Amino acid sequence: ERTSRVDRDMAHALASARVLRLCARPVVPKRAQTRRFAVRAGRHPRRRPFFNPRRFRVDACKISAPDPIGAQMKARVLVLPLLIVALFPLALADMEPIPGYATTKQTITAGSGPVVAKGDTVTVHATGIVEEGDKKFWSTKDPGQKPFTYQAGVGAVITGWDQGCLGMNVGETRKLKIPAKEGYGAGGFPAWGIPPGGTLLFEIEVLSIKGKGGEL
Repeated sequence: ERTSRVDRDMAHALASARVLRLCARPVVPKRAQTRRFAVRAGRHPRRRPFFNPRRFRVDACKISAPDPIGAQMKARVLVLPLLIVALFPLALADMEPIPGYATTKQTITAGSGPVVAKGDTVTVHATGIVEEGDKKFWSTKDPGQKPFTYQAGVGAVITGWDQGCLGMNVGETRKLKIPAKEGYGAGGFPAWGIPPGGTLLFEIEVLSIKGKGGEL
């Protein structure tokens, strides 16, 4: 009987301790408990997909941004400069040097008859372009303009033009590439839109040649 009483006392003490422990725990609302348990389980309490950042990793090495211009455009961008470099010498292949000068010439249309010589009075059609900006600054063929007349070989015009037209026939059209030192120099010709150090491209057609002995 004494043993039974001790057992009952111990059981009563354990029950009291359990009650005290339960009372000491904070009271958590049922909804909060549900949310906490749902978060632990990896799902939203309203059964929506729950995002756990620990379960989703972004590997920067495996992600590549889409190409903004595309592979074909990249190929064109790489090929275009190579094509220009390859064709540029061909475009200048027909340009002939003028002995003793930096100006080069190219015959576009052949002429016939007398040739331009030093001291001749020559009438031409001419169109001038600044190479750097591909901008036309003068043309005798524009409305309101007329053929240009000058005396050849005596410095009446810029050096590149003066030397580049010698030897042309009547009816001949010639292209001249004139560097700045044989054109308008380091100062350019601002009134005509020619920049300092500008390279000039002229297309000149000989209309008539008046020599010492009269019209040729």
